[in-house]
Amino acid sequence: MADISKLCMGCMKEKPDNDTVCPYCKFDENAEATENALALKTLLQDRYVVGRVISSNGEGFTYLGYDKQLNMAVRIREFFPGAICSRIGATVKPLMGSELTYDKYMSDYLELARALARMRSLSAILPVYDIFEANGTAYYVSETVESITLRDFLLRNGGSLTFEQARPLFMPIMSTLASLHAVDIIHRGISPDSLIIGKDGKLRLTGFCIADVRTARTELTAELFKGYAAIEQYGFDGDQGPWTDIYALAATMYRTLVGNPPPEATSRVTNDKMIIPAAVAETLPAYVMSGLANALQILPNERTQSIEVFRDEISASPSVVTRAKSDSVTRAKKTPKKVNSKKYVFISAGITAVALIALILILCFTVFKDFLFGNKEPDEPYQPTTVATTTANYTYDVPDPDKGETPNLVGYNFADFMSTSDINVVKTRTNYKIVIESKRYDAKAKGTILEQDRKAGSVIRKGDTIKIVVSLGTEKFAMPNLIGMTYEEAYVKLLELGFQKENIRRSEKYVTTMAPDTIVDMDPKQSETVSGDLIVTLYMNSYVPPTEPPTEPPTEPPTEPPVEEPSYSEEQTTDAFYGGGY
Repeated sequence: MADISKLCMGCMKEKPDNDTVCPYCKFDENAEATENALALKTLLQDRYVVGRVISSNGEGFTYLGYDKQLNMAVRIREFFPGAICSRIGATVKPLMGSELTYDKYMSDYLELARALARMRSLSAILPVYDIFEANGTAYYVSETVESITLRDFLLRNGGSLTFEQARPLFMPIMSTLASLHAVDIIHRGISPDSLIIGKDGKLRLTGFCIADVRTARTELTAELFKGYAAIEQYGFDGDQGPWTDIYALAATMYRTLVGNPPPEATSRVTNDKMIIPAAVAETLPAYVMSGLANALQILPNERTQSIEVFRDEISASPSVVTRAKSDSVTRAKKTPKKVNSKKYVFISAGITAVALIALILILCFTVFKDFLFGNKEPDEPYQPTTVATTTANYTYDVPDPDKGETPNLVGYNFADFMSTSDINVVKTRTNYKIVIESKRYDAKAKGTILEQDRKAGSVIRKGDTIKIVVSLGTEKFAMPNLIGMTYEEAYVKLLELGFQKENIRRSEKYVTTMAPDTIVDMDPKQSETVSGDLIVTLYMNSYVPPTEPPTEPPTEPPTEPPVEEPSYSEEQTTDAFYGGGY
């Protein structure tokens, strides 16, 4: 059994005697504590030792903990809705007048914890194995793995992944979500910060919360991840359901493939500028682009309705995608949605009135023609209708379903063309191969399609290739100032300017007068005239400020306990985890 007094509360490894800063994770136990959180080394149920705060939101705190009985690190989730409660020592009390609300939310919290415990066999979540009430509140304990967030993982691997790299990571998440949705567990907070990746290379979903924490305009402090939260979570009309998680998961995949998150849903309502850069779009199959577009529709009832359909759309062949879309429409029809009933009443009444008028006119000029207008022609004896017959041989011109007219692509932004869910564009992408033959600098905006090898309107068959020429934008521009930015901020800025991600390099410089982990120098320099195909080197500050004045040098270096090397099924997983890429 581990000596609790020697455990680091930041990683739950034993550290050398008298060290306040852990040599493994650099956690300082004397640093300022998180407001309202439990004190380090608080003991719960005489079994669980509370460590550092992993995360917190309007529902409560997640701590790294240690299970004395099982001798292993765990995660401890504490119910602490700060908007309606306070803490005295370890005890939590609802604010005056909020007692009933507090009890209702704690009941929801415990119900969610029990539901997750029943689903502990799912591979892509951290299994919940203990639930208890204490200190006037509730807790649940889950297993944990040594991991980093997907966000940190992406930053260590150049900012993004290819679809071939991302697909095996996300497929188990989709299977787990399908099982959760089947028992009405909706996450509502899927993002690169709530997905973690362990040293085993597996992606897992964390951060489950009750619904009101992930919905605006409730009595709790809302936690909405910008770019990943669906529009219905902002308090607008629209039910929440599996489609809410589908939006967040698709947005997370977008971030993984593109390198930056999509625009916030509220801004997309009035000005939807979400595009996939041409360099990324070139690498994605058309059905993946279409699947992401369907899953990222703003309105809930226009979005992909089930995780099974989304999984089919981004992983299957085009023929299966067609079937998946049909299934999605069927599911959408079965899903009740809020509609404007008055509008449809007026539309129905108008259609009925027009049909009635048309029927009256037809009767007036046919059945009642003589009665209304009189018979102007002399009566003719009745002649039976005859049908001419012939034995001539006719040649029928049967239309060829594989033939069509070449679409006009000139003027489109290539990224927009490859990402839009417009049905005509999706049909074009599915029927024909769109290949970038070349790129050139042009006054037209970067990504604009300048030429195509087939004349618009000419005959084309399904499967044929349309070669296009795409604009690189203006050839020269001034290099912006990136000094003081984080690497992620500068990386995104350079991508927006048109630099290729493989041309963005990272190096280090030691500068004591500037903040650590920020850019202290760059090549080329600010204001230099550059082009988008140039190699850019960003120099990150490797300076680490001392935490305290140095004392006497130790007579001998501390002996670190041996670290057991984990085994991996694939060498690329290990390289990727440590930042080496795939």
